[in-house]
Amino acid sequence: MSLKKRLTGWFKRHPKVRVALDHIIHPENSPKVTALSIATGIFIGIFIPMGLQLATTLLISPIKKINPVLTSLATLISNPFTVLPIYWLGIITGEYVSGHSFPWHAYESFMNNPGFQSFLAIGAEGLRLLMLGLLIMALPATVIAYFVALRLAVILRKRKGNAHLSQGK
Repeated sequence: MSLKKRLTGWFKRHPKVRVALDHIIHPENSPKVTALSIATGIFIGIFIPMGLQLATTLLISPIKKINPVLTSLATLISNPFTVLPIYWLGIITGEYVSGHSFPWHAYESFMNNPGFQSFLAIGAEGLRLLMLGLLIMALPATVIAYFVALRLAVILRKRKGNAHLSQGK
């Protein structure tokens, strides 16, 4: 059975989830607004440190006229389970691109004894490498997320429109 058929069957068995998703996606928003909301959330989720993501979302959403709920949900790409691999890849990417070395000894000290002082020991160079790597990772992920979300939003809008036509609404 294809993934499409399994998902369709699952949504038919769980209509409350379908209704909730419809409210989150906001059918009155254009597919471009939906896609931009998701892509912005992906960018914030990768580039902005955890703890500042919701505040960033709430600041940016009214300015960009995007859906803050959808954007906030998309920031969950970084969560307690994924943040360490994302940050590790960010550091490795930053090291590779800049040619500088990350202070791994300070990072190990921070992991063994988490605290503000051990975090500061990573230093400006370590944070610069991390942020550079995260930015390099976030940009292509944002572009990919935008076009995937746009395609899905267009497909969902067409299906929803066809469903209303077949019901005589």
